[in-house]
Amino acid sequence: MASIILDSNFLIYCAQYKIDYESEILRLFDKYTILISDQVLDELEDLSSNRVGKEKAVIELAIAIVEDKIKKNKVKVIEITSDTADFSVIELALKNKEPVIASLDEELRKEANKRLKNAQFLSIRQKTHLNVINLS
Repeated sequence: MASIILDSNFLIYCAQYKIDYESEILRLFDKYTILISDQVLDELEDLSSNRVGKEKAVIELAIAIVEDKIKKNKVKVIEITSDTADFSVIELALKNKEPVIASLDEELRKEANKRLKNAQFLSIRQKTHLNVINLS
């Protein structure tokens, strides 16, 4: 079963372009769980408090969407002790058998690719849908 691990920039981008990542994940995977670290949630809150205008509204929409999915048990929050939200994503991936990292962060992808065997990533294409990529 794939463990889809959400990162903040992925959530923000999906909110901005109205991509239903849950439906897209269902299209791509037969069996999966969607996970988010508590540090990624904290990072979203921090980003929201430091932004204004449309950018803040998009981040708040991303937070509202993921919080709704958490309440409906569609996304599971995992507590991870790590230096940064990005490292918490990698640590969470290391703890799962079939991790798929949902992130658009190139540095995070490079670091995850170094530390994980056969790393898979969810990417956004044409601002409308998701696809799975392997960087190795």
